[in-house]
Amino acid sequence: MFADWYLVKYRTDVFRNEPKNIGVVVVGEDGGVARFIGEKDDGRFDRRSVQNVVASSDAFCAWIEYLRYHLDEGMFDKALSSLKRRTLDNYELEYRGQLLDLAFPQYDMRAAVDSLFNDLVSTSKGAQVAHLEDVVNDLLFKRFSPPLGTRIEKDVVYNVDLRGQRRSIKFDFRYLNSIQAGASVRLLEKVSLLGQDLAVERRVNDLLFRIEQVEHSVDANVRDFITLYDSRAIQNKKMDLHLKTIEKFSRTIDVSSARALEDVTEGLGVATLG
Repeated sequence: MFADWYLVKYRTDVFRNEPKNIGVVVVGEDGGVARFIGEKDDGRFDRRSVQNVVASSDAFCAWIEYLRYHLDEGMFDKALSSLKRRTLDNYELEYRGQLLDLAFPQYDMRAAVDSLFNDLVSTSKGAQVAHLEDVVNDLLFKRFSPPLGTRIEKDVVYNVDLRGQRRSIKFDFRYLNSIQAGASVRLLEKVSLLGQDLAVERRVNDLLFRIEQVEHSVDANVRDFITLYDSRAIQNKKMDLHLKTIEKFSRTIDVSSARALEDVTEGLGVATLG
């Protein structure tokens, strides 16, 4: 028995054409097997784990479902033909050859997929970069030690007035310091700068809008804003422009930097407490 195998690649920007390996497909006479980043052993898909790899986890899930449907129905060639015609698609199936080792009884397609995935995908740069949320949580709740009288809260909500309508605006974290006068508040938000220009621009604009609305709220008592990002996962060509724009509204901290803990400590005003 022999099987064809394909390396699945994702291009954040189809014009720059800088693909990342995100999956493997093996197709034999009796069907096919595939494995993609974000998939757990029990078959569930972890959308958070691909946020720093693909621009849209929803689009990625839909693409996987489309491919798996054609694999299960024995219509992989039809899907392959259709995908090849979509020259501006972010996803690419690259034919890599035949796996003659499948002639051995002990070597099945699932084992082949797992072996290729571990060699070509799990060691890729995108897979090595820890999820931004995990890095931020580790930084704020394990490495950073809030002084007495201070605390960090998660998922905080402010009610603001938008043209006469009360609307809720959410931030990832709030640092409260009851030692300083007026129980000063600092808001922290993590933002991914990975993805296509339009998607990144929307994230940045959304963040700036929320900052501006809370700044104008007389009840918020916010002293400062801190934006957390991971430079290791950034592949957007307008990164510098986005960061410069954010810095007009907020302090920025690269959580992958060797100075990340020091920057957070300074940004929260802890160093000034003596």
